[in-house]
Amino acid sequence: MIEQGSVHFTAVEVASGQYLFSSEDSALQETMDWLLQEADSKVNPKERPERIFLHNPLHDYESVWWIATWALFRCQPKSFESEESEDRRMCAMEEIFGNHRTTVMVVSGPFRNYKESLPDALHPLFDTLEVFRGVLTAAYRDYEKSFDGSTIL
Repeated sequence: MIEQGSVHFTAVEVASGQYLFSSEDSALQETMDWLLQEADSKVNPKERPERIFLHNPLHDYESVWWIATWALFRCQPKSFESEESEDRRMCAMEEIFGNHRTTVMVVSGPFRNYKESLPDALHPLFDTLEVFRGVLTAAYRDYEKSFDGSTIL
């Protein structure tokens, strides 16, 4: 078992105990299940090596990303925003760290929707986090390409 810290800062793969970046459409578990069923119907299971979920150093980098994202949305000088914009920012933070964590990390695009909930002065920091997220997900996909044809346990 992989040891986990704060749930909000845990890599989404570690939280789910599954590889999520094996394909471009991997944000939805139904898609992963469908792909595995398709593969199972075409390949003899005896020909595929077995694969278990293991810690990857990229999970640690992702945790840093989650901490930086939390700090960006949570900690801001009061002079940056009105009460209304603070409400939008906090609502966005609740969505990001609530039920949308996997989608925010795995799928290109959804995280960008939260940029407008931040004051304009923080947009460059947001853009930096989006680039970091993009590089990180590309690294995950490259790493998990090496698993093609193996069975997820």
